This record gives sequence, C-alpha cells and structure tokens, in this order.
Amino acid sequence: DPAGRPVAAIVVVGFKQRIDARTLRKIGERCAQVARELSTRLSEHAA
Repeated sequence: DPAGRPVAAIVVVGFKQRIDARTLRKIGERCAQVARELSTRLSEHAA
C-alpha cells in the first residue's frame, strides 16, 4: 500500500526434489522482483 505495508504474499510450494541454496535464492529474488512490479502496477491502477 502507499504507506509501504505489505498487503499480500507470494508462496512457492510444490518442490519434488531438493534444490540448492543458490537456486532457492534466485527464486526468492525473482519472486520479490515480481511482487514489487505488481505492487507498482496496482498502486498506479488505484490512483
């Protein structure tokens, strides 16, 4: 929201095998990037 409070969460589930920490970090970074982009789009739409 405009005050910077989180209003949603993205959860990654369903891995059928172990993944290494580097790959998991990349997934987390990508999820965070998409969440920021989505937040920006939603706030522009609401304005």
